[in-house]
Amino acid sequence: DVTYTVDDKSIATVEKGNIKAKYKGGTANVTVSLEGANSAVFKVNVTDDSDKEVTLNDEVLGQLGYQKVQNENYYDIKKIEDDTIVTNLEIPATFQDNENKKCKIIAIGDSTFYYCDSLQSVTIPDSVTHIGYYAFYFCTSLTIVNIGKNSNLESIGDYAFNNCTSLESVTIPDSVTHIGDSAFYYCNSLQSVTFGSGLTAIGQIFTNCFNLKNFTISDNVLCIFPKAFDGCRNLTQLTTKNGTKIDIPDSGVRKNNNVTFIDVKTKSDITAVTIPDGVTEIPNSAFLNYSLTNINIPDSVTIIEDYAFKACFSLESITIPDSVTHIGRQAFYDCGYSDGTAHLNLEVPDSVTTIGKYAFNHVNFTYSGPAEDTNHNNWGGNKIE
Repeated sequence: DVTYTVDDKSIATVEKGNIKAKYKGGTANVTVSLEGANSAVFKVNVTDDSDKEVTLNDEVLGQLGYQKVQNENYYDIKKIEDDTIVTNLEIPATFQDNENKKCKIIAIGDSTFYYCDSLQSVTIPDSVTHIGYYAFYFCTSLTIVNIGKNSNLESIGDYAFNNCTSLESVTIPDSVTHIGDSAFYYCNSLQSVTFGSGLTAIGQIFTNCFNLKNFTISDNVLCIFPKAFDGCRNLTQLTTKNGTKIDIPDSGVRKNNNVTFIDVKTKSDITAVTIPDGVTEIPNSAFLNYSLTNINIPDSVTIIEDYAFKACFSLESITIPDSVTHIGRQAFYDCGYSDGTAHLNLEVPDSVTTIGKYAFNHVNFTYSGPAEDTNHNNWGGNKIE
């Protein structure tokens, strides 16, 4: 019959006399009352002892006991204590920093292991949610990348493993929902790739992986965009996780086992494309220099990446759904632009909060949303009031 009330439920809650701390440090007052009797107030102090979240970079490497040292045109990772070269690196999920604060590594920073050619294997902890741009670029000796089954990895940035020429196999966990442009470009020893269930589309990721033979995709992949397998001359067939074999079409737009293929070889002949419902992003350079006149984008799409429709000079009609929140740089650069005239009028929904540089160069566009662009110089184009 006792009633409990808390003046700040973001700090603590009480249920049947049991106090539960929430995720915010501070003091809350808990009032305990009984009808017809006096009430009492207790102070509850909650200490915020959560981990400090950090991105792995040169500074953090130093706190872990490593340093990056230039070796002619490349870099070595060395142990500070004995100056030995590290070939097999296991990145910890947590560590104590110089202020004795417990830190959790949630990302691998841009260019952290750029040109580290002595690195042969790396283990990425489950705490990491993002691998940055150029993170392992030109790590030519890297053969093994260990990503656990319980990984929380969500995204892999552009060129992250570009030119890792010794890498032989890759398993993408289910948690990954985005892989950036040319992330595994020219990994010419790569033979086997297994995709997790988080990706709905495959863009220009594995270009020129010419030894790639086995590629397993989840049933959630709905669209394979141009250039996805450009230069992968030994790959002729995909396998789904349930064992279904899918032949890669030679040309054109084709649907096979619920997967839509858009092939790069006949881009001059493709004038209209419908993106399947369920696809969440139009990847980098997806239709660069295509002769498209019309394209249908479903409401499931939230991101239009860099250069996605750049130089689609013949584009006459496109509808950007309200679901889209990000439009990358030069995404519509020169769309519908011929004879020195912008023929395409583009209405950008207010849902868009991020617009990249020169996204609408030589395009007439309307937009009244929250993203800011002083005088519209960076977005380019001609804004229609």
